[in-house]
Amino acid sequence: VESCPMGLLWVKKFDKSKNHHTIASIDKNGKGGVLFQGIQSVAVTKDNHPLSRKQKRGKFKNSFTFVLHSRTNAGSKREVLFRCMSKEDVFDLSAGFQAIIDRIRNDSLTSKENNEREKQTRARIDAIDAIPGTPLAS
Repeated sequence: VESCPMGLLWVKKFDKSKNHHTIASIDKNGKGGVLFQGIQSVAVTKDNHPLSRKQKRGKFKNSFTFVLHSRTNAGSKREVLFRCMSKEDVFDLSAGFQAIIDRIRNDSLTSKENNEREKQTRARIDAIDAIPGTPLAS
């Protein structure tokens, strides 16, 4: 699938001597990024992970968590968490990753199936929004 990214990289310490980073930088345990072919599913949850004091007072106060469930090349389960400030952000991220996953798996979804998947994602987000005592950012 030439027109689709193969993975997501992150670098803790940028090495100026290297002029580029590739998916070959990701080790077998997933350090350095995540390969999209290993992603098994995506999930959206109300954020219940610890926040710093600054985050609690700031724009992440009512955040959502987007989770990529995957397996590393070594075969162990892995979760990559993304904190999003709004329902719209988490929905866009979820839809984007799902499109990449579908493309990599060579799923040829009809637009009806795509619309159904989008409705299911929105329903999950709305269900999170309905949890009593958890006002969510719009």
